[in-house]
Amino acid sequence: MRAYLERVSPRLEASAGNTAGARIAAGELGLTALVDAEVVIPRAAGVDGTLSGTAFDFRARIELGGFDPRASAAAAGVARAAEYTAWVENGHHRVSVLAESFDVAQALLHHPANDTDLDRASVLLAHCERVLRSGARALSGRTGKLLDNASDGPSFADQISPMMVADIGSLVEAGRMQLEEWCGEIADGTDFASNPGFAGSELVGGADADWIIGDTLIDCKVYNRLSVSELRGFLLQLLGYVMLDLDDRLGIRQVGIWLPRQGLMPTWSLTRLLSGDPEMLLPSLREGFVRTTGNQQIALKEPVPERHKHQILAENRHTHFEKLDKLALSEDPSIRSRVGRNTVTPEATVRALAADRAWSVRKGVAMNEAAPDDILLTLARDKSVAVRRAVAANPRAKHEVIKALASDPDASVQWTARSNDGAVVLLSQPGARPSGMPAPAGTIMSIDRAPVSPTSDATWLCNFIMMINGASAIWATRLPIPDASWRWGMQAKRRLEVPAWLRAGLPNDIASDLMSADRPAQLRRAAAWQRPVDHHGIRDALLQDPDPAIRWRALCRTVHKVDDHLASLLTELGTSRAARLQFRTHGSSDFNNMDRQDRARYNDEVLSVLASHRSTPPDVLEQLLASTSPTIRARLVANPSVGAEDRGILIEKMLKSRDAGSRVFLAELDDLPLGVLMRLAADDDFDVRCAVARHERLPQSAMVALASDPEWEVRLEVLQNPSTPTELIADTATSVLHDAPDWRLPGVLAAVIDLASSEVPGGVIEEALVRLSKSRHRDPDVRDVAASHERTPPAVLTRLARVADRYIQAAVAANPRTPVDALEKLSMDPDEYVRTRVSGNESTLPATIIALSHDASPRVRQGVADRANLPLDVLERLLNDESQEVREIALANPGAREVFHRRGESFDDAVAEFNQKQAPTPTNRAMLLEMAANSRAQVRLLVAFDPNADADILSFLGGERRSTHVRRAVAANPHSPANLLASLAEDSDELVLQAVAFNGATPAGVLLDLAARSVDLALLVALNPDTPDEVLDVLTNDAEPLVRFVANGMSTRRHASISAGTSRASLPTVGHPHSCQ
Repeated sequence: MRAYLERVSPRLEASAGNTAGARIAAGELGLTALVDAEVVIPRAAGVDGTLSGTAFDFRARIELGGFDPRASAAAAGVARAAEYTAWVENGHHRVSVLAESFDVAQALLHHPANDTDLDRASVLLAHCERVLRSGARALSGRTGKLLDNASDGPSFADQISPMMVADIGSLVEAGRMQLEEWCGEIADGTDFASNPGFAGSELVGGADADWIIGDTLIDCKVYNRLSVSELRGFLLQLLGYVMLDLDDRLGIRQVGIWLPRQGLMPTWSLTRLLSGDPEMLLPSLREGFVRTTGNQQIALKEPVPERHKHQILAENRHTHFEKLDKLALSEDPSIRSRVGRNTVTPEATVRALAADRAWSVRKGVAMNEAAPDDILLTLARDKSVAVRRAVAANPRAKHEVIKALASDPDASVQWTARSNDGAVVLLSQPGARPSGMPAPAGTIMSIDRAPVSPTSDATWLCNFIMMINGASAIWATRLPIPDASWRWGMQAKRRLEVPAWLRAGLPNDIASDLMSADRPAQLRRAAAWQRPVDHHGIRDALLQDPDPAIRWRALCRTVHKVDDHLASLLTELGTSRAARLQFRTHGSSDFNNMDRQDRARYNDEVLSVLASHRSTPPDVLEQLLASTSPTIRARLVANPSVGAEDRGILIEKMLKSRDAGSRVFLAELDDLPLGVLMRLAADDDFDVRCAVARHERLPQSAMVALASDPEWEVRLEVLQNPSTPTELIADTATSVLHDAPDWRLPGVLAAVIDLASSEVPGGVIEEALVRLSKSRHRDPDVRDVAASHERTPPAVLTRLARVADRYIQAAVAANPRTPVDALEKLSMDPDEYVRTRVSGNESTLPATIIALSHDASPRVRQGVADRANLPLDVLERLLNDESQEVREIALANPGAREVFHRRGESFDDAVAEFNQKQAPTPTNRAMLLEMAANSRAQVRLLVAFDPNADADILSFLGGERRSTHVRRAVAANPHSPANLLASLAEDSDELVLQAVAFNGATPAGVLLDLAARSVDLALLVALNPDTPDEVLDVLTNDAEPLVRFVANGMSTRRHASISAGTSRASLPTVGHPHSCQ
């Protein structure tokens, strides 16, 4: 399975190993940067890293909400412990104390006195979960001794190390912003699931992930140190979970690894990892994954049963009334129930189904948001609890009905009724404009929409503003459109790049408007993000803003500016703690709820900025010089405004400080006096010496001393320092290679080869490779480095070729130094992957290549066909191979032209004939209909993206309620008819509306209707390269300045294209421009 997952992600596959290409690929994925990231919360000595990681996992789930210890792995561990009572020493006592400790954890969770109680409870739960993961071993060893020393659960809890509890607390505080961000998303309605299971979990004997928020699957890894191979493993694990979501129920479209010790939360989109559109790739990739596990293939285009087709039609909003009436007479209750739930079912049919004998049918009617009030009132008294509960959940039910159900005898009905706030909007309301009948554009001369208020959801708009500011992590150079719109736009070569005039930033008048007091806080912050602080008026307004986040960022952005105008503010902040707290927090929700620790933290933050600021007045700097804070001292030392004498005094204090971090900071200063560097070179702290060894101005005598440091990592830093004398390199590299542990040796070896291979004595690198080839370290398997390295001795490669590991064998098979007799044996390996590597090895003998050209595997024959200097008779046979892929690769071989010349045939004609045969044929309509009725959303999505899907099929897909992804693809499809796009413009999914707004085939009236609903949609309509001129003219007079700015910019670009001699009709477009007539 790992091999399959490697192939699923070309980027991850390319990052395997320690070649130069692998390192580049790892860097492009961001793995190298993560390995080099600073550890914000290092694990204290004596803290059990594994237990700490598990405990923090529990603690994070507690913060995210909805955590039930009784349904957790900890509870399962306690239950499992009873099975080991007779198999461990003092078993009865240990199991009894462990069970009581679980009860203590529950009590702490229910009535915590403070956060420390929650941290302690998390550690107790982690001890319990250990039994589930490790079995009887968890009840022995260190945990067993702790259990023996405890008389009961509370005393066991008291034995928990304070360092362990403090470690969990520190991790929580460090991750507070991330946790609050997730909690905010969950509170706003984003889907959240802890320990999500997967439809295909049984394929691998059970699997669950940490949690999923929205479309992001997240794994939490509490690691002190990271390596590229470990990060690759984490990503492969997450990709495995994605493959197991066979029915795409979770809708995972990106994965993330939360690294709380590093304070990082990197994410990777599936588009990036899979090197393609996941909507297109996932169906076939998951099918292949199932085959890899040894199970049956999942058919993508299997015949759809008639019953299932009727079920789909019964719930589709675009099914004709007459057909719905006919389906309502079906003998199948599941079909009648779907008809009853459909909001477009005729009222007479709904009334008939409300009296149906089957409770499931009546429940369907009770869920119908368009059901008549008297029907819902009748169903509210139904004998079936499920029916009454459905009425209680119906957002269109009258208040008096909901009020009555709030007193229902059944508790679940009561709870549902009390939770129903009627927030869901009816999509097809009586009296609404019929689908496909948009208001004529000519009747709308201006747009009247509700302004963006402090209560508006400004998430999209904020991301849009950040894109303009050049600070968006979501959108960089592409327009902020749904993925479906992007895919269709790329296909049709639409203009999807962010215009240069938009990337130039917001004009000041637009930014000022977006920062007005009646705007949402997050929008104001986005608008303020890059406002010019060199402009005194703008800077002063930012520094006096009522939002502390805006004030704070503005102050931080002026740190490196020397400006006397800032002196009064900096003096006030430097002389008054109250002023510092007022500036940093006044206006925030925390202002009146801060405890002593919060106030101290905010105060220290402001003091740190004052210590760094180039404009801080001398009297304030003098006060700061008396500080004992390592952070403030470090900031002062780096501040050029501090005098040389004061700087020298600070450096001396930092040298004598017990805080190693201060001395590391000193060692990293470029202009540090050489005498100070020499003193730091003899520091007792390992990290300080490493920092000194990196310093490029380090005197040679210090270099010599550090090159003999007891710690090999210090010596490695010396080796990597560009100022290291040549005469030190050989001995230093030799000693580092000798002392580095196996799991670090691959990286060290790569560094030595890159920096000093010519100076390293002969045989040293080879000796390191031999050592790797014999290593027992398997996570990662370091033998792979030796198997693939170009300097590994042939005898070692011969030995590795016999290892029972396909990856090691494949690496040996691809190594040009592998002896030919070993390659010959590998060419007969049962694994086609190994044989394929042999076929591409330049050292493989011709006789072996000829044998492989007859291999049963097309992949192996493809490898042969791709070889340079292939014997012409072999190439000629492969040009006639039964496999299209083999023939295609053979035709691209440089020797193919010679083969055709020898035959007396035209090579160019052969290429043209091959291309003609491979041209895609239109998808059969019958097949598209079968696929459109498939139960799997991925299959229906293929139809929605198929250019051969006609209007009827698209209308059918656009009317389904099961998958928003399918409706988004239809909404973005340039072939969707106007009446369908008008209907989709009433969808509840925001991305569907955005896709309609950006569709080049959307009628002008619908575009104006969408633009009138929200600023987000108005901006997308303005950005639509095919928006009719008449609509764009309306938007250039919009009441919202930002909309006017974008519409005017697009209009100017369009007119510039026309004046340059390019008519609008000749621009790359999708569909046809629509008139406003």
